[in-house]
Amino acid sequence: MGEYVLRLARLACPLALAAISTGAGGLRGALAVLGVAAATIAAVNTLLFAKARSRVTLGIFDSYVSADPRELTDVVETHDIVRPPAELSAALAAIGSATASGELSRMGIRSAFIRGPVSVTPGVRVAGPALTLQFLPKREDLYPVEEYEEPEKQLHRHVMYHAQPGDMIVVDARGDMSSGVFGEMMLTYFKGRGGAGVVIDGCLRDTGEAKRLGLGIWIRGATPNFHAQTGIVPAAVNVPVACGGTLVEPGDIVVADDDGAVVVPVKLAPALVASAQEHAEWEEFSRIRLAEGGDLRRYYPLSDEARPEYERWRAEQGRA
Repeated sequence: MGEYVLRLARLACPLALAAISTGAGGLRGALAVLGVAAATIAAVNTLLFAKARSRVTLGIFDSYVSADPRELTDVVETHDIVRPPAELSAALAAIGSATASGELSRMGIRSAFIRGPVSVTPGVRVAGPALTLQFLPKREDLYPVEEYEEPEKQLHRHVMYHAQPGDMIVVDARGDMSSGVFGEMMLTYFKGRGGAGVVIDGCLRDTGEAKRLGLGIWIRGATPNFHAQTGIVPAAVNVPVACGGTLVEPGDIVVADDDGAVVVPVKLAPALVASAQEHAEWEEFSRIRLAEGGDLRRYYPLSDEARPEYERWRAEQGRA
């Protein structure tokens, strides 16, 4: 569109000069030519601005909107994540959040715990790669107000389009206690895609129905409001987020159970699994001895004096 404006300007200027050279009448003609050109350019600029403005209605997440600059066509595109091997997630699920957090601390990650969201599905323990969703403060001129207005521009839907079996959705909802990030229908879709659970630094709606879906759910609370009804809007998908004050990179493995949710960087996960499995084994042995009335000082943590006994127990279990 811009090249047509340039061509129009190049055409109008010689015509105007030619008109001026013919005299006063020509001057009026020149002004008329320039006036038409100026009006046309203004109209084209208005059209371009309106087109660009319609793109901006996608909001502050415009960086994550794919558009051909020549066409200025609104197309929402979000990126998928790189998933670690499913066996790695399964091993971390068996370990649990408490052991994962402790081992990560010994590996130099001071706190990988997502503070705030708590389990509303007791007994569920899951681990899987993180699909991330970021919310930002709402500006009504940049985001539709109605719940179902332009649904395909609402990025909380797009994070679910990437869902694969075993995935977790992690949402930085800014700790907001008014907006229900997802409801029953959205979570039903996620469950149908094989999703494992959601961790939200904020709220859900339809919470009673959501808890019956069989997903793991970690949230701050519940609300009847829809996602963009009050003060926040979904702004980006599969970007780094700060959930409960903890950095979560897309594809990080999130381990979640009754103790809460812990973020495991993928590059540390294999070493964590190896050390945690050893830790889990001696804890199993120590638990047996403590239940039998054994000395806490000898068995927890496992003392050097008790280690030969532990090694014999491992051999008897076929684990040596």
